[in-house]
Amino acid sequence: MKVAWIELGLMVGLASGCAAEEQAPVGRKPAGFGAAWAEFMAPADIESALPLLASHDVAVNVAWPSESLESEERMTLARRAEEQGVEVRPWLLLPEADGYWPGSTNASLFSASARALMDRWQAEGLAPTTLVVDMELEKGRADELTAHLTAHDVLAAVGLLKSGIDPTRYAEATEEYATLVSEAKGRGWKVHLTTLPQVVDDYADGDDSLRQAFGIPVEGIDWDRVTFQAYRTLFGDLLGKGQPPTSYFVYAYAVDAQKHFGSRAGLDVGMVGHGVTPASTYAQGADLLSDLGAAASAGVPRELLDVYSLDGVVSRAPAEQWLTAPQPGQPPPEDDVTLAIRNDVALLDGVL
Repeated sequence: MKVAWIELGLMVGLASGCAAEEQAPVGRKPAGFGAAWAEFMAPADIESALPLLASHDVAVNVAWPSESLESEERMTLARRAEEQGVEVRPWLLLPEADGYWPGSTNASLFSASARALMDRWQAEGLAPTTLVVDMELEKGRADELTAHLTAHDVLAAVGLLKSGIDPTRYAEATEEYATLVSEAKGRGWKVHLTTLPQVVDDYADGDDSLRQAFGIPVEGIDWDRVTFQAYRTLFGDLLGKGQPPTSYFVYAYAVDAQKHFGSRAGLDVGMVGHGVTPASTYAQGADLLSDLGAAASAGVPRELLDVYSLDGVVSRAPAEQWLTAPQPGQPPPEDDVTLAIRNDVALLDGVL
């Protein structure tokens, strides 16, 4: 799910374990986060992890290819999860040729697939759940952008981003997603938008040029929750600064996300396992715990924290090292890498 980001030179109340445990079913010990992403795991492997997820009160965002809407294996997983008290949230993804991630370029196709998924879900007798909408730069353009950046062709990279700005298409896509979300809610579903952290930065100058360039409609859509992919190891690697940002990266985005999205704002943190874009993973559970603690110190409840990925949690034993809840603590101190990354994003925003 993780789109390649940019190095452009000039461009580019803690919800503590104690509070959660009071509300959790008997026998559960809530993790420091509310859901885990599962992008590459087979349904049978996710099913094997259900007892672990249930014991720690963790939902699972399951990659659900649109070409597999009729997959009996996935529906079986959803039924088994429902029986064990684990919420399965279908994370609908398109074929790579159609962009993989939804956005302004493929809104109609994504909406049609989402409606078909909800129809099948209802036909299976499953209770309404949460539809995950992972908006990022569509994959073909992301690959092209990465090629320009690898060649250090900054002008071509800027040109590519500018070429993505199409106000009419963006407005039509916004209306399409607003209608889809309204329909989903009418059917008893919730809808979760997950997107790039730079979307938060786009609000700093009062326009929507970054959102337009990346094709990510946000405003005018009644999302139930909005999480931002604050993967500090990934951004440390892709920006090539020689070191990753500290957990302050997570804290800073958490604070600003809540300024703009209030109680709907959450974060995706990682990486415990590898994603679409190669990136360093956490060395140990303490690294994840540090990021969860940073988010918690900014006031983000565990229910709005999602961890990438379940693949890594179950394969990097002991799994319990990834499932510890943070203790209340102070916000992390500022770090220069985070400040430099966000400054580069502001410079990028200024040239679009």
